[in-house]
Amino acid sequence: MEFALAYLRPSVVQLLRAMALIVLSPNLRREPVFLEAGLTDPLLFRDALLTLHDVVVSDFDYRLTRAQLLRLLDPLITVASDGVFFEAFSQDESCYARVTLHPELLTDLEAFQSGTTNVDFSPALVEALESIRPRTDTRLKVEREGFSVAADDKQVKVKKVKVPDSWLRGFLNVQAAMTLPLKVLEMSRTDLRNLLAFLQSHKERQGPRALVLRLRPNKPAEAVFEPWNLTVTLTQSVYHGDEEREIRLWGRRRLFLLRRLLPKIQKVFVGLIDSGYPSFWLCDLGFASFTLGISGWTVRPFASSALHLLKPRKQVSPELLTQVAELLRYRQKVTTQEICQRLSLDKGTALTALGFLCERGKAMFDLEANAYRWREVTEMPIEELRVDADPQREVDALRLVQQGRVKITDERLSGGHRLIAGTVRGDTGTYAVTLTLDAEGGIVDGECECTWFRFNHLRGGPCKHLLALRLVAQGE
Repeated sequence: MEFALAYLRPSVVQLLRAMALIVLSPNLRREPVFLEAGLTDPLLFRDALLTLHDVVVSDFDYRLTRAQLLRLLDPLITVASDGVFFEAFSQDESCYARVTLHPELLTDLEAFQSGTTNVDFSPALVEALESIRPRTDTRLKVEREGFSVAADDKQVKVKKVKVPDSWLRGFLNVQAAMTLPLKVLEMSRTDLRNLLAFLQSHKERQGPRALVLRLRPNKPAEAVFEPWNLTVTLTQSVYHGDEEREIRLWGRRRLFLLRRLLPKIQKVFVGLIDSGYPSFWLCDLGFASFTLGISGWTVRPFASSALHLLKPRKQVSPELLTQVAELLRYRQKVTTQEICQRLSLDKGTALTALGFLCERGKAMFDLEANAYRWREVTEMPIEELRVDADPQREVDALRLVQQGRVKITDERLSGGHRLIAGTVRGDTGTYAVTLTLDAEGGIVDGECECTWFRFNHLRGGPCKHLLALRLVAQGE
């Protein structure tokens, strides 16, 4: 997909006599978005934006060619009444970053226009941000003067960025992973520093290379580093869970992306799903926050996760989807409960509609507020932007159901979940399939005898046989 970005001028940092003015140039091909306000902590803003840039240019998949890496899309900025958000995605498609500026960081707000756009984020801007020093009166400005200039004006510089479909899929799939049930480890800055110090002083020469987190209720968590199997006790970290778990994370050296923020971090909320799944590191910076999403495997970045298929997939009409979109756009931020109440929907239907909006780049999930926000990745109409990770999987599942190849052999309730067993006659054999659904129809667990599931499990999303069994169980 090719993005055409139009800027009147580059983003700059203007060092005036007694003030620094950070001027971000917006994409003129989007709806006008602007902001002008002072910054109570300029160094916090500087370090957060520079860390965002570190994520954008990071490459932990050394198999990529130079040509594949030349696809850097300028960050998105979303201006809302309760904060400002910067989002970016790494060039190797394995890391997602979001900077949230809380209202406490913004002072003397002169003007703002809500919305989402790209901002020019050139190497020159990165170098200029480094020049910001403490005790300098600093203001942030997303300028609006350029919107009076015609798009074809000779002054406007058009920047075309061609990113692969997998890059955009990965960026959108992050939202699906964030909405899965997360086990939360509240980690102190000291414990995070100890983890990074260990990785800095130890260089593995052979596998395995996992970071194993042992989570125990009411006891300090432990981090085990492979291949040495050395244990670091996280003495100041708290696990918010009621059952003991051991979760293996790969891509641990991506945590070095947080080094610049260490002096600013007050605590880190680590959102974990299970071994081999993405993890989310929400850093509390006081007047701001920084969220780092890390894919579960280097060879399985966000684009190939298809975790959105685990969520409820109920029938949603285009009219209902439009209603949900309009409500979200009007209120800017809503919870699932608010959607259910205002539109008289059951939770499964609401989650399906919100999931579709995230998949199509019209909404994002705010992990910090546990709510959905209106945010358009592109100006493309909602019906034209659909970049499913594996659309054929759902098509094949529907075909299996329509051909009568799916049979339920057992079904029962346990702890609020539906446990379903059945058989699915595929193209090369008949497979025994078991499925656990939550009250909304989301897939909590599952097993299938097919080859695809044997290699991927649910880390790559459910296979077509699991999807087919869910369709029959839901009567769709």
